[in-house]
Amino acid sequence: MAGLRLEGDLSGNVVEVDANKNLLVNLPTDADDSGFAQIAHKRGASVPARVARVTAEGELRIAHTTRLFDCDFNGPAAGALLNNQFNQQGTTLATALNAGFLRFNSGVVTTINTGVSVNSWRTFFLRDHMNLKLSAIIKHENGNVANKQFEFGFGYYDVAANQQAGTNEFIGFRWTQTGALLAVLDYSSGGAPTVLTANVNGGVPYADSEARTYDVVVGEEGVDYYVAGLMVAHFDPPAGSSGMLKSGSYPVFMRMLNGASLPPAAATFDVGSVAVSSIGPSADEDRNVLQVAMGRHALQAQAGIQAANGSTNSVPASASPPTTLLPTASVSGLVGLGGYGRHTITGLASIHAELIACSFQNPAIPEAAGVATNARNLVITDIMIAPWVVLTTLTGGGAVWNWFAAWGGTALNLGQADTIGTTAPGQKSFRKMPLGIVDSLAAAAAAGVVASRVGDGHIPLQTPIVLAPGEFFDLGTRTLFGGAAISAGAVEGAYGVNGYWM
Repeated sequence: MAGLRLEGDLSGNVVEVDANKNLLVNLPTDADDSGFAQIAHKRGASVPARVARVTAEGELRIAHTTRLFDCDFNGPAAGALLNNQFNQQGTTLATALNAGFLRFNSGVVTTINTGVSVNSWRTFFLRDHMNLKLSAIIKHENGNVANKQFEFGFGYYDVAANQQAGTNEFIGFRWTQTGALLAVLDYSSGGAPTVLTANVNGGVPYADSEARTYDVVVGEEGVDYYVAGLMVAHFDPPAGSSGMLKSGSYPVFMRMLNGASLPPAAATFDVGSVAVSSIGPSADEDRNVLQVAMGRHALQAQAGIQAANGSTNSVPASASPPTTLLPTASVSGLVGLGGYGRHTITGLASIHAELIACSFQNPAIPEAAGVATNARNLVITDIMIAPWVVLTTLTGGGAVWNWFAAWGGTALNLGQADTIGTTAPGQKSFRKMPLGIVDSLAAAAAAGVVASRVGDGHIPLQTPIVLAPGEFFDLGTRTLFGGAAISAGAVEGAYGVNGYWM
């Protein structure tokens, strides 16, 4: 063969080498005698090599990365951003945008027993054979002073107990009240929370004003912690636990607090470029197919979160009529993710009045200590609205109305404003989208009359609506023309909402 030569070793044996004198060897194929080879990558001379991961089952993984969430802080004001993607609650301490970062303790306060916390509205769940990665750029001033604390990772705490309450389940970094920097795994798989910690950088925070990337990678076989690309800590799954944590789904969590003693100086923490990615093999089927096949269709309640494991929509038993309700802008004519509802419509004829015909609240994240949370996001892909049928003859009336969808609000009130919470979660306003459905009823419409319609009652959503835990989804009407006020009369409606939990 071209380029091959035979050379003798010291014992007189002949070995085969290539033109560069690299030894050519046939390795044994028997498992007991074969050698060990490792795939490695080295980014630079000062960076330790990284090796390919092999699972407990002996699988070499080729990772496919999917970005699930990203957020920067380059807007003109913090309020809109925080209410769009994050929930915030604070006691004296506050946040503000600062040159591309979200600054915690923007008022430079040293008052004791104060705090501010921010968590993403949506949650992120752990999947089989997948890693979940959370990243952010973080820098600080007075990061090593005592009696302050800052945390960044996946997790939650009991908001009702204020910002001093300990985390219940948490995977992330903690700048402690003793001035240290720790990697933390706070879990409750055995009941009461248990905390595992590891010193990062010798237990001393990195230098002030120095922006570094902090990564947390959660997998089936442990949690890895990285700073500026270097692994600084690792935890194996807790003994006796079915996984890393009791739950399988968490929000991004960031919190700063001043403790019960006065900090010697005011600390500030800046967080930027928050991102969550899923790392692992890509699925061969569409996400909605996979979720529905797991029993996570939108009409199936979330086991362990909702009290009943039945349907999320409201369909009474055969021959049982629904309860008649009076819908308004803050009262729903039907509570459920679709179904049948009877509505008294005495407010329908008022011009531009809004009524909530159907509403559903995605179950919120349980926050009490030791309680597992697997609150999922609801992805809505289709909406169905049937024309109303008059049940009792209208007195007065004559109205034309347009249907709309509203979502994202955290209170059943279409007028709810964005607010920051204190020892209760903040509130979030609704996003409203007019639908291409216009219905009408004539004055004094008789029982049995079906509302006239322009538009299609089935609306597939090319861009799905994603409902985070704690948020409402509403179907409602806005009156575009009204005749005489309706003093009596009722209608019955039918609504369908299709989608899946993820």
